[in-house]
Amino acid sequence: GAKPGGPGYLNTFGTWTDTDIDTDAAVASIQRAWAQTYSIEHDPTGLASERNILRYRPLEGVAVLVDATASDEARNQQRAIAFAAAESSGTPIFWFEDAAELLARMPSLPVERLRALAPVSDDVLRAAHEAGVAVDTAPLTGDGELELAHWVKEQAVSITRHRHGRLLR
Repeated sequence: GAKPGGPGYLNTFGTWTDTDIDTDAAVASIQRAWAQTYSIEHDPTGLASERNILRYRPLEGVAVLVDATASDEARNQQRAIAFAAAESSGTPIFWFEDAAELLARMPSLPVERLRALAPVSDDVLRAAHEAGVAVDTAPLTGDGELELAHWVKEQAVSITRHRHGRLLR
């Protein structure tokens, strides 16, 4: 998850929703956020005595369970946004429209996260727990900065640039 004190940390304390998502704008926002933030290593602290490099790495995989009761248009929008985030981040995606199929395959799926876009049963939650898979019930959003956080691991790498108070070159 987001590192405490990092730029995305406060976003983890809320549930972000969009009521009217423009699919093309959402895909463009994801691609822009990847190019400008998530694909580059950066140091938001700017300290001279220490480098605190923030970087993002793709998850091993994400299983996405969509709402089978949603309209075709809503499912197509979910697919477009999820695939844009997965492709941008390099995260393998496993798409499920049937909870029973997900439940049967959960023990062998190479995933770190289940993105549940539909209500999940206790059986699915139990299977995810037993497989060591984190369950993410946040809805998809049209904001690339928020959406990509669900598809990557955030890493903070600290490098000391001083010795006994003297800056190293």
